[in-house]
Amino acid sequence: MTLHFVAAYGCAVDSANSLVIYPPRMEPGPTPGEIEYQYSIYKNDDRRDGLGFFGLHTLIEEAGETVRLFTMDLGQPQVINSMLNVKERLQVDGDGFDFIRGLAEGFVKAFESRTDNTEAFRYVALTQEGPLQNIGLVVPAHLPRLSNGQVVLAEVLVEAHPIVRSVP
Repeated sequence: MTLHFVAAYGCAVDSANSLVIYPPRMEPGPTPGEIEYQYSIYKNDDRRDGLGFFGLHTLIEEAGETVRLFTMDLGQPQVINSMLNVKERLQVDGDGFDFIRGLAEGFVKAFESRTDNTEAFRYVALTQEGPLQNIGLVVPAHLPRLSNGQVVLAEVLVEAHPIVRSVP
């Protein structure tokens, strides 16, 4: 069965496959603005797998508001192979690209229900067509592409949650 994650109580849940993804451990990468993501994937309440990869963090402006943009680079050949290995270990049926896209959806949706941010956050999972084509996976034409050719697998905007103080 293909993956389908929904945001729920600080995590992403795929009920049909009994999978849960919590927000990852995030560490600074080797260069400024780079982040290392370390995700754990749970099946039936047991940690079953994990995946690590890099991305970027920067500030952007959208509609006159400052937004913290976090990208996830899922286009490196070793990351793609690791994701397909996770598919095998979790014994999830279906197409390899659909699994990669579904897992990317879980990665970003793990953040969707957060309420502890005072600024808007955008999480975007990206891949590249070339490495996928090299292993026989086809990227659907309808998926959004950035000007640099990267393909958007999944994204979520988490609106700002201002601090509300009560008067004593």
